[in-house]
Amino acid sequence: MTMKRILFAAAAIACIALGFITAQQIDRARYENRVAAIEKQNDQSQADLRAAADQWAEAVASAQGEIVLRAFAAGISPAVLAGRREGVEMAAVSLLHAPGIAGIHVLGLDGTVLYSSDAKLAATGDAAYRGDWALQVSELTTRPSTRPGVTEFAMPIVNAGEPLAVAWLEYDVGAVKSASRPPELIEAADTETSTAAPTETQ
Repeated sequence: MTMKRILFAAAAIACIALGFITAQQIDRARYENRVAAIEKQNDQSQADLRAAADQWAEAVASAQGEIVLRAFAAGISPAVLAGRREGVEMAAVSLLHAPGIAGIHVLGLDGTVLYSSDAKLAATGDAAYRGDWALQVSELTTRPSTRPGVTEFAMPIVNAGEPLAVAWLEYDVGAVKSASRPPELIEAADTETSTAAPTETQ
């Protein structure tokens, strides 16, 4: 009888130990799942924040592009009215040194090229090469470029309500965003890119 009691007590202890270990494993699994859920939520929050910040930066950069084109069009209006191409060229060449300017063009209403930073467009002298869309605008118009990160803006140059020509700007929104990004964010972005990039196997 004593042996049965010992065996019964040992079995009870084993069951208790097994239950304790099982409970610990369940608690650990719940804890790991909770930690994983929190990490996932944090990652999503950071991704949403980065996306919102990037969208905001792109909107600001695009607004800067509009401001640049409006100022340029207003500045060259007298030269266009007087037919002084050298004045238009001087203003355009100066603008090309500004951050984010990927291209600048001034087109006559008949499609002639008054100035273009595109060598091919300047050589042909005919806006049909790339600028048909710009000649059709009646107000400031924006469209995405085929060049990555570049946005195109076009608007008529007017005098006393009469259109004289069209100013067409190619604005590198991506470059402007990168130039204005704080150094710590650039380093973080570079780190994420290098981490995400697959490694080549030899």
